[in-house]
Amino acid sequence: MLPRYKSLHTHLRHKDLFLYNYAAELNVVGHYKESLQIAHECDILWADYDLQMLMADNCLQLRQYGDTEKHLKKAAAMCPVKFMPLYQLTELYLETGRKEEARVLAQKIVDKQVKVPSPVINSIKNKMRNLLNEQDSLNDSPKLIEYNMKPATTSSWQDCLPDPRTPRALLPT
Repeated sequence: MLPRYKSLHTHLRHKDLFLYNYAAELNVVGHYKESLQIAHECDILWADYDLQMLMADNCLQLRQYGDTEKHLKKAAAMCPVKFMPLYQLTELYLETGRKEEARVLAQKIVDKQVKVPSPVINSIKNKMRNLLNEQDSLNDSPKLIEYNMKPATTSSWQDCLPDPRTPRALLPT
């Protein structure tokens, strides 16, 4: 399908849904740089939560952490009831060593009101509680123990969440 998208790009480059779908397809096959380029074209035409999440994933895969944070924050502002941008932002903070910011955000997630209950939201909230509990126990421990426990605590709360790279349903063109 990608060759077809590429050939249609010159004719449909001003169609927001075409650009979104093209960027999503590129992301699914791991062409993150190209996906981000097409997503930027789309972003000029269309302000959308899913587009920001797609751009955040592209930036994360390219290790562009500042841009990842920017897109996750924008997605969270676009849809304040959503948990996933906040959860992924917490993950980003942990990955980049910003533990206190991760802890503050984890507390916000735990305190956040659930509009539509789901197993994914329950899982996210449980993982954030575990993160807060693990951080509390680490803060009470000497530095040497904190260092030795870090790999186990970081992966334990992430293991139960679905893969955030699971492709989303594409919008109709």
